[in-house]
Amino acid sequence: MMKNHSDVANNVFRRRDEYNAAQRRRKKTAVKAGSFIACLCLIAAAGFGIFKSGILRNSNEIPDNAQTGIKINKVASGSASTSPDIYTSLEDFIEFSRQETVEYYGSNIFPELPADLHESGDKNGIYRKDKGTGEIYFSTFTLRYRSSDSSRSVEVKGDKGQKPFSCVVAISDEPLEPTVINGETVFFEDFGSGSIYAEFTHNNVFFEISFHGLSEEEIFNVVSSLTK
Repeated sequence: MMKNHSDVANNVFRRRDEYNAAQRRRKKTAVKAGSFIACLCLIAAAGFGIFKSGILRNSNEIPDNAQTGIKINKVASGSASTSPDIYTSLEDFIEFSRQETVEYYGSNIFPELPADLHESGDKNGIYRKDKGTGEIYFSTFTLRYRSSDSSRSVEVKGDKGQKPFSCVVAISDEPLEPTVINGETVFFEDFGSGSIYAEFTHNNVFFEISFHGLSEEEIFNVVSSLTK
């Protein structure tokens, strides 16, 4: 029998209500970023929003708790996943001095660190196609710092205008609480592995930092040095 207008409308509304109910039952949303070789993806609760995609909350809406320390969100790690590799050629590498690096990214990317942490000595630069004459195809930077006994370390990853090719896994049933440092919204995450992760943007540079063995005060100071 052919349905009348009322039947069709009721059917549409019923499907809409079923869809909305199913959506409300979903407690987690996933946000995934690519990786240089193999990457872990970030899975945060609904409410964390799309921080990884670069759309940040308005810091004016968040109390500035820079004077009271940092808010570390306890989260669970998830399973690793992989994404397509990006193959770089040494012929395409354009080496930058420290000053040239700062000028290219438009922001200071070199943190102020405790005296016992020393840089690994990796070269700074970007990759351009056609032996360095073409367009840029890889500009994620990685800065590694470590103590002499390897008990303490800091790894800074970032990129200009986009997420770095790196990410971390996090699973949380609750929205992550931010910390505001020098006016920038920063998310700190503790995976229970002894490392603390920080994510934020400053001057259009996306930062992801891994801290191991540092105190909360030291972590705060490192992030503060990058957001001045």
